[in-house]
Amino acid sequence: MLVGWRRLALLTSIALSIAPGALADLPEGPRPAFPNETECPTPLADHAPGPWSQQEEWAWNERICLGRSADLSRRRGGAGGDCEPANGEDWPEDRVLTSSFLQTVLFHEPFRSAYTQRGVHLRCARFDETLDLSGGHFAHDLFVAHSYFSNDIYAHDLQIDHNLSLAGSHVTGSVIAYRMRVGHDLILRGQAQFQTVELLGATIGGSLSATGSAFKDVFDADQLTVNGSVFFRDGAEFQGVILRRASIGGNLEAISSTFKGVFNASGLTVNGSVFFGDGAEFQEVNLVGASINGSLDADRSTFNDVFDASALTVNGSVFLRDRAEFQGVILRRASIGGSLEADRSTFNDVFDADRLTVNGSVFFRDRAAFQEVNLIGASINGSLEANSSVFNDVFHADGLAVNDSVLFRYGAEFQDVRLLVATIGETLQIRGSRFSGSFDASGTQVGRDLVLSDRVRAPEWLDGAELSLRNVSVGALQDTPEAWDGLQGRVDLVGFTYEDFGGLHAIPGGTMASRDVRWMIEWIGLQENFGDGYFPQPFQQLADTLRAQGYPDKANRILIAANNHRRDASPTHWTTEALLWVGWATIGYGYRTWLAMIELAALVLIGAAIARSDRGLYWGRTWRNRLFGPFWYSLDQAIPFLQLDESHKFRRATGWRGGYFHVQHIVGFLLVSLFVAGLTGLVGQ
Repeated sequence: MLVGWRRLALLTSIALSIAPGALADLPEGPRPAFPNETECPTPLADHAPGPWSQQEEWAWNERICLGRSADLSRRRGGAGGDCEPANGEDWPEDRVLTSSFLQTVLFHEPFRSAYTQRGVHLRCARFDETLDLSGGHFAHDLFVAHSYFSNDIYAHDLQIDHNLSLAGSHVTGSVIAYRMRVGHDLILRGQAQFQTVELLGATIGGSLSATGSAFKDVFDADQLTVNGSVFFRDGAEFQGVILRRASIGGNLEAISSTFKGVFNASGLTVNGSVFFGDGAEFQEVNLVGASINGSLDADRSTFNDVFDASALTVNGSVFLRDRAEFQGVILRRASIGGSLEADRSTFNDVFDADRLTVNGSVFFRDRAAFQEVNLIGASINGSLEANSSVFNDVFHADGLAVNDSVLFRYGAEFQDVRLLVATIGETLQIRGSRFSGSFDASGTQVGRDLVLSDRVRAPEWLDGAELSLRNVSVGALQDTPEAWDGLQGRVDLVGFTYEDFGGLHAIPGGTMASRDVRWMIEWIGLQENFGDGYFPQPFQQLADTLRAQGYPDKANRILIAANNHRRDASPTHWTTEALLWVGWATIGYGYRTWLAMIELAALVLIGAAIARSDRGLYWGRTWRNRLFGPFWYSLDQAIPFLQLDESHKFRRATGWRGGYFHVQHIVGFLLVSLFVAGLTGLVGQ
């Protein structure tokens, strides 16, 4: 223990024996200037070989080193002078800074350790030579604003830990910044002007802002990573933009700007939303395979070439509304978590959404104008609404699946509509719309109502329009007589099935069941080639629904009309036609069996008169025998297996009268047989 204390005392005495002035003689390391310090503690010429221009020494010694902005237009107490970078080529020589100056003060000791928290702020500087910052590392802000660069800027693998700004500057050469890393924001806004900008593989920890600036050549940010947002807003002007496989943590905002070349963002990932709206103007846009966690908004903008978003994934909604104008739009195999809204916009070429998936609804409303529309195999969890819009070419929706309703209402105008083998969970409505081509819904399944018209709105079928409901299945049919006007010979009802008339949109007293049977028969007769072919199913379906709704008499009349149609159809063989004539004349095809009894009674009365006139048949002396005897005899001869009087077996009419009773026996047998068959359901029902 004593040894330890002795060692401590010895070391203390040695330390105290050092002269106090010896510490002051040690070399002083680089340090930032203190807030109130007026002289740079690390003068440029003292620590770096020159030669340095006066403006470079001023920029470091009197401004940057002391934490101040170096505005070259205000050097020597000037008022700022001309600081418009468009005139940068004519700026005086005392604004020129060299690439070696920036490389020295940014990346070399002792300068890189002598910065205040402000970093470097340069303004109104002129760079006449190529600026090469490649591979450097700067731990502070680097702002070179409203400056002029007459050559290229190279920044390969440059690392800036805070913000990098070229706001308001003009670069007449290229900016090549492959794999550059910026810790906070990359600022290219403020009416800056650039030629080619290449940010391939760059990483930006904050946002990328190019608001209001002009890019005269391609802006290539292939595989760019931005943790914040990208702003191409407010009058910015671009030629081509490449954001292939880029990743953006916030929004991509390209509103109110002009893009004169291809905007290629295939494979883009955006964690926020994409805004292409508010009057922006684009040429070709490529969002193939892009993924957007928020929404895609292209309202009120103009797209002068194809908008290709095949295989796009949007977790929010897609807005193409409010007088936006498009050429072709491609959304093949795209997936939209919200709704797709294209109200009040114009589409001058095909709208191709083959196999599109929409978790919400699709809106093509309010005088939107389309050419060809392709929704083949699309899936819509909500509704498809095309109210009050114009479709100037075919509307393809074969295999469409809509969980809610399809609404083509309120003055919408269509050419051809193909809705084959579609599935609609709720209603299909076409009331009040105009059709000039074919509306083919063959094989479509509608969960609830097919609404063709209501009290005041019916579809308008122009010359040449056709309606095919072949193999369509609906819950209820809602129509008015006017709904079928103009379709004579251009309707297909084969396989059309419905369980009810009217449904949810029923008009009291106005459903098909309340109409005259003659109208119903004429309705079925609207079918193409009706007089030349045989179409039994539409009759049977109508009769079944009428019977289920409590109209058995109307149902029977429809089925009689069906047999008349079969009898008169050209494909019917003459033997079948003859049998049908017999069925019609005797028992009304089994739906008017009482006809057989009337005819049998007439046959018996005629036979009684003939029997009375036969002098070979003796009826007795009493008036009763003479009156009723011939009747009972005729009845015995007309009804098979009936024997009212044993003596009738031995009485035989003579001459032609005997031949008549042989015929009566046969006809009576047939009438009774047909009557029994009709009652038991062997014929008719």
